[in-house]
Amino acid sequence: MARGAAKAHLAIIRSPGDKIMKDELWMRNWNEGHPQFSADLHRGLMQLRTAFRRLGEWIALPRARRRSRV
Repeated sequence: MARGAAKAHLAIIRSPGDKIMKDELWMRNWNEGHPQFSADLHRGLMQLRTAFRRLGEWIALPRARRRSRV
């Protein structure tokens, strides 16, 4: 964002309806970005789940072998 555009944007926010304008802009940005944020979060959590499952399988294998020998 250019400096002039940033200053103009701040001038809009500093209007008499300051809080209302900030809330409205925040909600618009949230609504625009929320689907992408949710998809990224879901993908990251699924990668963590897969990694923890693989780690659990890797850790469980030696224990299972030891128990079967006893």
